Amino acid sequence: QLGLDDAFIDAVCLIEWPDRLKKLLPKTNLSIHLYMADGDDGDDSSSSIRFADITAPPHWAARMAAIIAKTG
Repeated sequence: QLGLDDAFIDAVCLIEWPDRLKKLLPKTNLSIHLYMADGDDGDDSSSSIRFADITAPPHWAARMAAIIAKTG
């Protein structure tokens, strides 16, 4: 027993391979997929282009809008 149910209630959990958890992930989770631009070999970190895809259920919309409003 990893205690994941308790951790997901009120904590930020970073999971490197979420596809391995399958049904253990809460349906209300915010998912952030980080990746580098195609063709970027990552040799020069100062010029590497990185992207973040963020997916979440609809109830996250207001929370995300508030974060964007604060950070620009």
